[in-house]
Amino acid sequence: MEILARTPRIAELIKENRDSEIKDALEEGYSMYGTQSFDLALVNLVMEGRITEETALENASSPDDLALKIKNEKLRAVAENPGEAVEEEDDIIDLKMD
Repeated sequence: MEILARTPRIAELIKENRDSEIKDALEEGYSMYGTQSFDLALVNLVMEGRITEETALENASSPDDLALKIKNEKLRAVAENPGEAVEEEDDIIDLKMD
């Protein structure tokens, strides 16, 4: 789900007809305002194991961008939890910590 809150930046973007920048503003405001783009919601669902990466990519507004975000989140998860393993089906990322 996409969450839009009337933050000062969102209000400014709407007022100035800069709609193409709203998606980025939603993602940037995630931690502070609780806003999120649809693709960011898909990243979170993949990371929680609720949907597959394939399903997320099939439904993403920008599949290439989403794939990069998912890989970055997996790398961040490994960095935060070095004892856990992460494997990618496409072999682009194959991180194992033993």
